Amino acid sequence: MRGDFDYKGNVTVEKRRRNRSRCRIEAVVETEPGGFWKGPCRDISMHGLYLTRAAGAAAGARCRVAITLQDGASQVALAMRGRIVRVEPAGMAVAFESMGAETSWHLRNIIVVHAADHARARGELSV
Repeated sequence: MRGDFDYKGNVTVEKRRRNRSRCRIEAVVETEPGGFWKGPCRDISMHGLYLTRAAGAAAGARCRVAITLQDGASQVALAMRGRIVRVEPAGMAVAFESMGAETSWHLRNIIVVHAADHARARGELSV
């Protein structure tokens, strides 16, 4: 387990067995009716993400998540469905509930590329 800090600066203990990758990928979270948040992700995994925007978000709300990857002239749109599971002053945690096969493949690549330990991330995602 490793130490980390919560939004108040208190040391917390990481209890997850699987890695999540720290990243600054832009994401959009939309809820019905009319909730919309756009901003950078603090981290991302195959199970969800943490978006550093949350004003007005409600824990428990179902949502759509969109991430657009751009490399020069080419663009790939990732789409997931999920639920907002936690709202804090620093942002919101979203748990993914479904995504297509292509989105899953691209998400795995994002996680490996941004992982602190690439080999460990590839091993965890090959299961």
